[in-house]
Amino acid sequence: MPFSIALIIGLILALIATVLAYVFLIPDKARDSLPGFFRFLHDLINFRTMIIESVIKLLYVFCSFGCIGVGLFLLFGKNFLIGLLVLIGGPLVCRVIFELVMLFVIQVQNTISINRKLK
Repeated sequence: MPFSIALIIGLILALIATVLAYVFLIPDKARDSLPGFFRFLHDLINFRTMIIESVIKLLYVFCSFGCIGVGLFLLFGKNFLIGLLVLIGGPLVCRVIFELVMLFVIQVQNTISINRKLK
């Protein structure tokens, strides 16, 4: 199938899915009548459920294990001192960076929580 035809079909299907989601999932009055998975989709579409916290945690674990793996290869490879530095310092630097990102996410979550309580 040529790329242009696949693109057109994909865009038409995306338009149909968007209209259906807008009619059945997005309205707040529809949330109570939805079954479990569709209630989750409703919360996800309306940004009541934030997935960025889980993504950040996953990336932190990946980054830490990546630093440990690279550090071990360097440690037993040609450069012992750089391997030791990456092995010990890499996960620490990752932790500090990801904690700073998580501070922003937690601040946003707390602001949303305060906003909900004021309504």
